[in-house]
Amino acid sequence: IALLLRSLVMRKVSQANLPMSMNHLHEKLAGIREIINVFKKSKKANLTQSVISQQDKIQKQLFDLFEMKRYLES
Repeated sequence: IALLLRSLVMRKVSQANLPMSMNHLHEKLAGIREIINVFKKSKKANLTQSVISQQDKIQKQLFDLFEMKRYLES
């Protein structure tokens, strides 16, 4: 199953004209981080804000390609 998933991911990346090795892809994806800011709203409640760490051009393209925004905590 892992090899099939790897193949599908690499195929999608290749079709998006982002040719790269699996190791390079892993490095780029690992660099995409979700940051959750917590603001104290009142004594009992907190307000949270989810943001993404700064991305380079390739990371932004991968983020959009794999539709990662849907996994963010809103």
